[in-house]
Amino acid sequence: MDIQKNIDEFIRGWMVCRFVPDTSLSTFQSIRHVHFGKPVGGRTDEFFVSNLSPRKTVEQIHKYHPNMPHWLTVFSDFPEQTVAEYQSLGYLFSHTEYLMARSLSDFQSNRQPVCVRRILDQQKGLAINRYFGKEAINIDSLANPHLYQYCVMKDELPVAYGRFSLVSGVACLDNIFTSPMQRGKGVGKSLVQTMLACAREAGAVRSVLAASEMGQPMYLKLGYSGLIHILIFQYDARVSDSIICRKMEYA
Repeated sequence: MDIQKNIDEFIRGWMVCRFVPDTSLSTFQSIRHVHFGKPVGGRTDEFFVSNLSPRKTVEQIHKYHPNMPHWLTVFSDFPEQTVAEYQSLGYLFSHTEYLMARSLSDFQSNRQPVCVRRILDQQKGLAINRYFGKEAINIDSLANPHLYQYCVMKDELPVAYGRFSLVSGVACLDNIFTSPMQRGKGVGKSLVQTMLACAREAGAVRSVLAASEMGQPMYLKLGYSGLIHILIFQYDARVSDSIICRKMEYA
């Protein structure tokens, strides 16, 4: 399986899922830079890299964007070594995810008896966001024909949500969440199965996603294969400089 192709497809699909007005994507020295028009998940800038050394990556980012707070997403086969190297360069390690993919050519729809609704109405989307206290539904992209957003309802209350983008036949699943009280009851699995069935009906032939450590076992059961670790870092010049200074003091 071509891992770089899957990485490229994931980044394109992820950007559609997270899109807000004035979002842009640029590339320099094999580094992808997504700039959001407004904060998304607490940041306006995120960089993606998969084939550069940590030192070269940091040099290039700070050459073009000196001292700019940002997030850095690194695709790596050597997670422990990669984390240590970026930490030595002033980056704060956040968490690990896993790039996963599966073909939909052999997907068999097995929708469960749960109420999964596609969200197209702004007022319904805002109500769901208020209920969860965060952005469950991307209001800015409700009219985007390449983005499909869903919510699972139980007793007329939202209990889970998720979305996928569809770009060039690839469905990128994103932002899948199940309320803690509903976990372990098959709600998340049913939501994903419904989304994959809808994606296939809309023309998807493959699917990619970034799975959390908690979600990875479910996706394996749903036919996904793990491809590579995704390491998420944060950079803030003020915090990072103090960390490096402390390391030098105790070296």
